[in-house]
Amino acid sequence: MISQKSQRLNLTGGLFNREFKLLGLFLGIISFSNLILSNNTSALFVPTLSASVDQANLQVNGNQVINSTDHTTEIPLRLTVNTTNRTGYTATISSSSEDTALTNSSPSASDKINSILSAATLNSLPNNTWGYKVASETNYNPIPSLNSPSTFLQTTAKTNGSESNNLSFGMKLSSSLESGSYENTLIITVISNPYEQQAIIRDHLNSLIGMISFRYVGYAIGEKYTNIHHIKWCPSLDQSKISTYTKIDSAESDYPVYMWMDFDNHTLYFCSESNKVYFNKNSKEAFSMLENLEDIDLSHFSTEKVENMGKMFYWDKTLKTIDLSNFSTSNVTDMSSMFSKMEKIKNIDLSNFDTSKVEDMNNMFRDAKSIESITFGSKFNTSKVTSMASMFSDTPKLKSLDLSNFDTSNVTDMNSMFNYTLSLSSLKFGPNFVTDKVEDMLMMFVGTCSLDSLDLSTFRTTKLTNVTKMFALLDWDNISFECLNGDKLKNIYTSEDFDISNINQSADVFTGRKNLRGGAGSFLSDPSTADKTWLRIDDPTNSRPGYFTRKP
Repeated sequence: MISQKSQRLNLTGGLFNREFKLLGLFLGIISFSNLILSNNTSALFVPTLSASVDQANLQVNGNQVINSTDHTTEIPLRLTVNTTNRTGYTATISSSSEDTALTNSSPSASDKINSILSAATLNSLPNNTWGYKVASETNYNPIPSLNSPSTFLQTTAKTNGSESNNLSFGMKLSSSLESGSYENTLIITVISNPYEQQAIIRDHLNSLIGMISFRYVGYAIGEKYTNIHHIKWCPSLDQSKISTYTKIDSAESDYPVYMWMDFDNHTLYFCSESNKVYFNKNSKEAFSMLENLEDIDLSHFSTEKVENMGKMFYWDKTLKTIDLSNFSTSNVTDMSSMFSKMEKIKNIDLSNFDTSKVEDMNNMFRDAKSIESITFGSKFNTSKVTSMASMFSDTPKLKSLDLSNFDTSNVTDMNSMFNYTLSLSSLKFGPNFVTDKVEDMLMMFVGTCSLDSLDLSTFRTTKLTNVTKMFALLDWDNISFECLNGDKLKNIYTSEDFDISNINQSADVFTGRKNLRGGAGSFLSDPSTADKTWLRIDDPTNSRPGYFTRKP
């Protein structure tokens, strides 16, 4: 769908004596149209667009410009646009012909006020030239010709009422300019951006699923969520049954979206006239608590608009596989607990995930009891994440983690990040896995039985306050934790001592780590007695024993 409005801008003058130079600016609406690009008439959205300028006649006294100190002037123009188009609008400017100069109206005159050839500030404009700019910019731009219009404004959403945008035309004149009236015509075109009609689910999807899956199974006994074993896309809409379906589309959706429950087959169906349905920007807990869900078809769903995926698949305890290859995550800010308590899933492939806007990853994979591998791609960008608390906590079958692309420069919380990853034998950090802002490392590596060493050479701990049970072998109740195949941790490599100046909680930091040794062999027969001073590179010759080994 496209709406278009063009306005013609004339720079002209009348008859004046030879010593007088006048430039005038006039504006008039010349066209307006709506184009509907859709075959769907049942959900037709027709955008509106209006545009105007604050002055239809702008004039410049050339003599005043020439007699001014710097021989320049700026002519302001305010463009006001109002549109309901959901994808916004684009505004362009051009001359009405290939001639971009202000031309003397006298046939015998040869002088022109030419367009500048390249961007320039007002004071650096060549004599007898002009240009335009958006008011917020510093440089003036050349006047575009009719066949090469220039975009000076582009938005992505409907306006909130009338939206004003300021332009400015600048020129520099010299006394050698012939007297007369100089003119040209500019065209400003405002066009609504293309709009594709969409089917969008409203928020609180999980509540809607609970409502539609509810039924009584006995006297005053009801069930919901647990009776859903399959989630499918319907092959076609049965018009005779639509009245029995639950409509779940949002207010901004152009198509209806339906959901209904086939209780006999334990199947929840989604359907729409559109073959692609957008999840709501708030898709928190969308499919959570579906404890008996065995399979889910996400092939007709788009996540392009989603900002919150927190707990999206939380507690889907029996779901063994999930295809996330079509997931678009470039707008997501919250992935907390997204896959938490998915107890049957073994592999999660996130190779296509773009997480450049994600700020919260706490509990992301927590209690995924069967998970053995997680694949991260090059777009798994963690530079904005502030919390990774319990991110991989209680994943006892996870064998390896390659976090070499992780950027943790903004993370403040790593509480329990890797605790009870019992089978984790390979943990790789990259150069950007830094801890400069981290304050909490409580239980960060507690219960990591299969790692024979830890490389923490990128760790900086100036803001660290809590290291309680950071490396300990203790359970949640502070009872000694025994590794089934024995504790393998022998070395912790660092490039420097931990800065302990702000640490105020450090109980049991090494409790149970009887095989751990400092670089020079230092250890305590009872590691639970090691205080925070042992968070340093081992140097017994200078009476500074520690449990760390200097990174070679």
